[in-house]
Amino acid sequence: MIMKFGWGLGILICALASASAQTPKEILTKSAMVYKSAKTYQAEYTQNMDNDLIKMQIVGRVKSAGAKYRLEIITRNKSFTTQQQMISDGKTLTIFMPVINQYSISPLKGRAGGNEQGTPLFRIQGAMGSKLKRLPDTVLDGVGVYAVEAKYDGGKSTSTFSIEKKTSRLIRVINQVAKTKFVETYLKQTFDAPIPSQTFVFTPPAGAKRLR
Repeated sequence: MIMKFGWGLGILICALASASAQTPKEILTKSAMVYKSAKTYQAEYTQNMDNDLIKMQIVGRVKSAGAKYRLEIITRNKSFTTQQQMISDGKTLTIFMPVINQYSISPLKGRAGGNEQGTPLFRIQGAMGSKLKRLPDTVLDGVGVYAVEAKYDGGKSTSTFSIEKKTSRLIRVINQVAKTKFVETYLKQTFDAPIPSQTFVFTPPAGAKRLR
């Protein structure tokens, strides 16, 4: 019994030591692999922007499958609300603005990985070439998380990633650019659930004008 307890305690200590020894790049790389390995991905997210002049909230919904994705966002502040849709069939990217009923279509040639737009993977990969620092582990909404800081432009802007320890999923990133703060939180993340193929096809509504 004592031997079993000692063996189990040894395994736990080794696991904790291994987790604490991870570099910030290893933490981000492991998180990136969670999203890269998913056959499909769906999530909702919020992004709150705050500075001395304006406060704004973006509510987004993203669905992706391989090289295809669909991103729908609503931007709000005190004086206006706008909507935008970004739809990729893997070969082209359509941007549709419902408020003015206009859209544009552009090829994705040379832009491999465009399906990352609006996903945690998009944020993580954008940080991989920056100066990384592991911050003290913390708890966010009752969940244990790793904290990683990325510095850009010689330290003029930073991103702080909160990555769930248990799943390696990104649940929040705080971006600080000069005096402007962006807090992006990912909600209801779903992996490998079926997504209808029609999701990634754009059909212009009546009267829509294509921008060229």
